Amino acid sequence: MTAVRVEVLQQGGRELDRAMDVAPGTLLMDACERHGAAVEFSCRAASCSTCRVQVLAGSELLAPADAWEQELLLALGNPAATRFCCSARLADDARGGTVRLLPLGPAF
Repeated sequence: MTAVRVEVLQQGGRELDRAMDVAPGTLLMDACERHGAAVEFSCRAASCSTCRVQVLAGSELLAPADAWEQELLLALGNPAATRFCCSARLADDARGGTVRLLPLGPAF
């Protein structure tokens, strides 16, 4: 199994907070918590927007948004390249490459 590199920038996007090698199919929330990345979590169910991130690179390595995440994205006006770490996961067939995330924090 080839891991995917997930990089999380500090809020503001100027410096790298964490870089981690993550297995395909892994929930981004689990990876961020396991490695102490600077992404905040609250509800853990794609309803509060606290774990909102902008995907700066590697969006093709993520699985499509599930129904809960799609509903929250729709409520926010479907902002480009935005995902929620509590529901976004690496695609099961993701191999190599890098996903780069910029924490945005709550939208509401």
